[in-house]
Amino acid sequence: MEKLPEIRSVQLQMKDSPAWAAMPEESRNEIMERHNDNERSVSSSLLLCNETIHMLMYLTSDEAVRKPFLAPALSPRLANTLLSIVDKLVGTKGLEIKVENPDALNFKPKEMLREVALTILHFAGEPAFHTALSESGYYHEGMLGKVQQTMKRVGGMSETQLEACTALETAVASAAEKAEAEDLGVEVPDEFLDPLLCTLMKDPVRLPTSGYAMERAAIEQHLLNQPTDPFNRQPLSLTDLEPLPELKAKIETWVEEQRLSKRKEKEEKEAHGV
Repeated sequence: MEKLPEIRSVQLQMKDSPAWAAMPEESRNEIMERHNDNERSVSSSLLLCNETIHMLMYLTSDEAVRKPFLAPALSPRLANTLLSIVDKLVGTKGLEIKVENPDALNFKPKEMLREVALTILHFAGEPAFHTALSESGYYHEGMLGKVQQTMKRVGGMSETQLEACTALETAVASAAEKAEAEDLGVEVPDEFLDPLLCTLMKDPVRLPTSGYAMERAAIEQHLLNQPTDPFNRQPLSLTDLEPLPELKAKIETWVEEQRLSKRKEKEEKEAHGV
């Protein structure tokens, strides 16, 4: 889909017959050679993409299949993947991928949006996935509402499904607001920070191969790609990870203290009319 804007650009160039004819033949040949390569690449890639999206939609309709996707190491990836496609299709730059003869490129945006939306709706009852969606870099307020509006216009979803989109938008927006409200607004002690992501750990585990403590979800996600310790490249597996219940309790206590302090500060300001 990254190449669709380039394909569209060349199509627009070619439609401007006088300007296209005025270009040197060598330049036109170079543009057309790259254009044809892009079309072949996109056509092949989208064929597989369509099949994958369809399979994902079909499989995640089963509760047993959905469960593994809700693991902390996988749910952010799934949310990012699905929302990145939604962003391409209904985002602010959606016009850039509006190519001529999309069927020839195996590009079926309406069907793609429908199946991605239905896949997301399969997880609509999972608060953990609401959080994953709200924390995705692709998410922005009103995004799922835009999906609902688009699908209502082009068809392909039932009224119940359209209503579910609206409800999910509300749930994800609520998750985003909750995360913002819980932002501690203070400097986190180094011992509570994941050494790679520099974020507050919630479920720390020790890497026995290097001795570092990391957020479980972060190291599990790393191990999905490469079964090694990220600090020394020594072999490492999920079963090697050592839970750190004492550090976890310490972090939870500190977080609660910060929340109480923040709440008290807010109440004092309100009491003084600030």
